Amino acid sequence: MEPEELFRIDRGPSTPERVAARIRELISSGALPPGEFLPPQIQLASSLGVSRSSLREALTSLEAGGFIQKMHNGRYRITALAEGRMLPPLHDVLRSEPSLVWDLIETASVMVVEAVRLAASRIQPQQVRRLEECMEQLERAGRNRRYFVREFNRIYMNFYETVALATGNVVYNQLGHAFMEMLAQALPHTDRLFLVQEDINAELYRQHLDIFRGIASRDPASAARAFRRHLSYIEEKLRLILGEEEGRGTAGRPSAGKQEEGRRGKAAASAGRRGGGRGIGKGPARAAAAAAKGGTAG
Repeated sequence: MEPEELFRIDRGPSTPERVAARIRELISSGALPPGEFLPPQIQLASSLGVSRSSLREALTSLEAGGFIQKMHNGRYRITALAEGRMLPPLHDVLRSEPSLVWDLIETASVMVVEAVRLAASRIQPQQVRRLEECMEQLERAGRNRRYFVREFNRIYMNFYETVALATGNVVYNQLGHAFMEMLAQALPHTDRLFLVQEDINAELYRQHLDIFRGIASRDPASAARAFRRHLSYIEEKLRLILGEEEGRGTAGRPSAGKQEEGRRGKAAASAGRRGGGRGIGKGPARAAAAAAKGGTAG
């Protein structure tokens, strides 16, 4: 659908309300996903067929409702419906109780694993291309430590926001964005990970290449296994950084990674290590995407 058709409304006495209602509808349906920007105001007013004053009034209303956020450059970013209510208090709690990061990881072992599985079943070609772009950026980060430290969190968020879109689930698309924001901001700064493993940038690229291959080839089980291995790896490194007792969560609870290892057994753990040992070749994400185009749904 062309942008003009996407935003077009019928003008009337309550035009600002109609504009706001149309944008809310697009946000709720996933057509305007969290993290993306609305078009510049001149372009948006033209697409809607309304005056700049009507548009500004609608945008003010949407911002007050927590649907959008005005950025420093004057553009408006789509926020998750739950983001405004969930993130500030949880950020405060995480700062005062750092051990709650294990609860976040445990939640990811349920929420994000299932999202990866759904994405592998439902992903559309344009979403495969977006994941491929993320992988190309991660590949560069895998070879360049400085680029990794500066850009990893942004690429990580883009990757999992695309996974959320690929689920085709509007509710998860909203909740998943807010959750990934919490997880990204709760983790220690990326450069601290170099203290425990110097080549962590290359390792994280390899892990996400496995996740990407599973999703792009429409293999839900493979994609879910690859994400579980990634999550267990992150948990292991965080425990080294934060000095937590190995293999234990808060209040003596087994960690999410240890629970998964116990369920899957030594064979799956061995397969994960073999999968993580592959070197970084030239353009493997592009090759995986090309191979997936000729594959069958898993």
